[in-house]
Amino acid sequence: MAQQTSSKSVSVGLLLIGQFLNVGLLFIFTPWLARALSKADYGTYGQVMLVSDLLRNLANTGLATVFSLYLARKQYPDATIFRSFMALYILLGLISMGAILVISPVASIVFNNPHLGYLTALYAFHLPLQMAVNPICHTLIHYRHSKHYLGVSVLGTLIRLLAMLVAVQVYNTVEALIISFYLVPLFQGIYGLATMPRHLLAKGASIEWSILKPAWKQSFPLAITQTLSFCYILIAGQLISWNYGTEVFALFRNGIAELPLISYVYISVGTILLPDMAIMLQQNRIAEFIRLKRDIAAQTAALIYPVIAFLLVFAACFVPLYYGQKYIDSTPIFFIANLILLFKITNYADVLNLTNSASLILRINWQVLLFNLLVSWVLIHYLNIQGGALALLLTNALLYLLLLRKSMQVIKQPLWATIPLRNIIKQALYYVVLALTIRLIAGKAAFSFLGFVASLFVYTLIVYLSAAKLGWLNVRYYYSFFAKIPLGKPLYNWLLKN
Repeated sequence: MAQQTSSKSVSVGLLLIGQFLNVGLLFIFTPWLARALSKADYGTYGQVMLVSDLLRNLANTGLATVFSLYLARKQYPDATIFRSFMALYILLGLISMGAILVISPVASIVFNNPHLGYLTALYAFHLPLQMAVNPICHTLIHYRHSKHYLGVSVLGTLIRLLAMLVAVQVYNTVEALIISFYLVPLFQGIYGLATMPRHLLAKGASIEWSILKPAWKQSFPLAITQTLSFCYILIAGQLISWNYGTEVFALFRNGIAELPLISYVYISVGTILLPDMAIMLQQNRIAEFIRLKRDIAAQTAALIYPVIAFLLVFAACFVPLYYGQKYIDSTPIFFIANLILLFKITNYADVLNLTNSASLILRINWQVLLFNLLVSWVLIHYLNIQGGALALLLTNALLYLLLLRKSMQVIKQPLWATIPLRNIIKQALYYVVLALTIRLIAGKAAFSFLGFVASLFVYTLIVYLSAAKLGWLNVRYYYSFFAKIPLGKPLYNWLLKN
């Protein structure tokens, strides 16, 4: 049991390291892209991603959960499950491609951008390749091949950024930028297949077509609910683009750009522990399930709350340094978007997914979508792009509250059973007070690059060491990280003992 727990801790640690590397690379690259492109081109690029990702999420989201469940239940040989889901992913990628090609002319109209239709259609053709990489990644996670998954993930990010760099520097067009995306799934797929367990690729295994229909039927409610959640940003983006233009949309997009990046942390931990949580619920080990969920929430808060607190306090310094002065009006959007991240410490829908109650998730999302439509229209009309960000904050808060309430009703637990409220409130207050203290000490120097970096360095050093010392951050999860840095092992042992 101890060895199994250690293996899971290493897997979680590697997965988190991988996500932080990806976030770090994108974090560095995003401001360069914003500065290299004009506001109009940058806004157009953001609109292409927004429209295309809607249908890609509809086809893709939910399958990861179902794929994990099929592998855990062992109803078919793993090789058969892998090949069957690979076929399903590619098929859905082709369907998504076709759907985007059909709606691309409409996208130009509703977003008030004549270039959007052609560029969205161009983006669509790489989707089948990108979808084919997903079952490879899910399989590597299932088999605890976290190092290889880390390789696939980071390699994809590096190839994407290098290709985008060449596209912008040489051609400086959104068209070239989108064409560069075609390289990413090719390299990821080759590396992923080369590192997969050999028995999954052995001759003799076939596609079990009878799996495809029930698998898609099971994942479809999950896909719909995730797509409805994605619609909140889509609605805000469309209303802002229609009323204020592509350049104003670029301001809005920069303000919310880091939302998906930081939220990868809780998604990563939840993904690797999903099979364990499924077994706990199947065996009615509710108390153990609650403890695991609370631990995930506390650990995720210890990782992302320090980042959120610093960005909230230093928002006025960070945005012009990061994006440049031409995007200084993104500051209030950025501040509000970081408040949304406070909720991103747990998966509020996993209980309903794992107890075959996905229809409840769908019903809640439809209700919240109607709320979002009304609130977005009113707030954007009266408060401009700030209203769009505020609508996202209110919508996400309502969605997570309703999902949490229904989840706890299903397993007959108190509302906050899976959320360590006292722990995360203590953490949040501590991190904000520390950030405010450093901000006051830094003064006007925080608006300069060196002053900001110095403040960040001091804050990061104090905050994560103190989080580990106070027991908020379980350093056992990150042994693989400490083992690979200078003086990492002595520091790990010191934190563990103290």
